[in-house]
Amino acid sequence: MSNGLLIVPYNSVQYLASREPREQLLDCRPVLVDLARGEVRFGTLDERHLWRNPSA
Repeated sequence: MSNGLLIVPYNSVQYLASREPREQLLDCRPVLVDLARGEVRFGTLDERHLWRNPSA
């Protein structure tokens, strides 16, 4: 969590089905859930600091 957002890692369908590390998407944009409004969206590159250094 960071700034009222739940940060959910995003990965490919192939990785989620197989859990094969070679199919894992690294350093991709996560799904952000606004806990106050219930809105869901992908994070933007300008928001990278949120998931690189999340605050509890």
